[in-house]
Amino acid sequence: MTRIVLDTNIIISAIISSSGNPRTILDQVFDRKVSLCLSPPLIAEILRVIDYPHIVDYLKKRGRTIEQAKNNVKRIIAIAEITSDQVTINRISADPDDNRILECAIEARPITSSQAINISRHWVIFKVFPFSNQRLF
Repeated sequence: MTRIVLDTNIIISAIISSSGNPRTILDQVFDRKVSLCLSPPLIAEILRVIDYPHIVDYLKKRGRTIEQAKNNVKRIIAIAEITSDQVTINRISADPDDNRILECAIEARPITSSQAINISRHWVIFKVFPFSNQRLF
């Protein structure tokens, strides 16, 4: 099974929306078509961001509750592969939190393939980065 690492903004978008590319990816995770890899820092960020007032307001406007969103977070964590958080990278100085995504992708590198998907001004939008046995740095 293909392992993927998603930026937290993709995960949050997928949780708060019932459609769109982020939701499609999350549905593939729930359907066990791909395996989502998370690290403890990424989980902490998801749990922090889901409580932001603008996220709660967004959910309310769409008739959903923060409890429903948090249940989705719990479901995601329950089926994700959790990395050991042993790798430290500090290559993205403009947004240090993006280093956590790269760390997770490096740790989650499977024998066959791994992909990191990130929507960020530091990475190309929706570009898939295949990791091979090449040195990343």
